[in-house]
Amino acid sequence: MKNIKEKVIKSPNLSVIKKSHINKWVVLTSNYKRLIAVGDTLSSAVEKAGNKKSGDNIVIKVLPNLGYAPNVIR
Repeated sequence: MKNIKEKVIKSPNLSVIKKSHINKWVVLTSNYKRLIAVGDTLSSAVEKAGNKKSGDNIVIKVLPNLGYAPNVIR
């Protein structure tokens, strides 16, 4: 455990997520700067993102308090 280095990760800027996205799934670019797709279900959001993928995308279920638990899709 002597060689473990901690890396601080900044919270992403989620300004592209709006109140209209609450309780929906959103697909964002990996830098969180562009919204690619929105869907009522995970599968519909990923399907809508389809060919708009640019590298690894982030998929988030937008909660009422705008908390997040990102996941990478490839």
